[in-house]
Amino acid sequence: MTAKTARIEDFQHGRVPRELRERQLLELAEELFGERGYAGASMDELARRAGVTKPVVYELFGSKDSVSVGLGPRTPIRSVEPGVPAPAGPAWPDFLDRFRAAYAAELATFVRVANGDEPSPCTERDGVEALRIAEAATRSLHEHRPVRLEEIPA
Repeated sequence: MTAKTARIEDFQHGRVPRELRERQLLELAEELFGERGYAGASMDELARRAGVTKPVVYELFGSKDSVSVGLGPRTPIRSVEPGVPAPAGPAWPDFLDRFRAAYAAELATFVRVANGDEPSPCTERDGVEALRIAEAATRSLHEHRPVRLEEIPA
């Protein structure tokens, strides 16, 4: 049995292979962030859902930010810390492959909203903030400097 085909239930408590635990945590994190958003999600809740302690989550991912972007064995990032092994498996070939499922879900939601099948999950304020971010990014590109959102009128 490999970690890819194994299930958490197949192992004694505390003896789950690292690759399988990482996959479990990423799947649970995706679910948690989907339910509560980044700000509402917590490492405590992620650990509780996984049935592990919070230090286990931090040992595998380091931070909530790392979990939220899906850092895992296929993310082509190497640690500069001594003794930390390189990623075990092949890296994601590109950004789109890594986030294909997320884009498909986003597009499906957009189509349902556009068809009037469900209300938009975004508020008017969300739309204004998205426009401000786009304006800041465009200004930054043209002015060759970081542009803070505070510089963009609401």
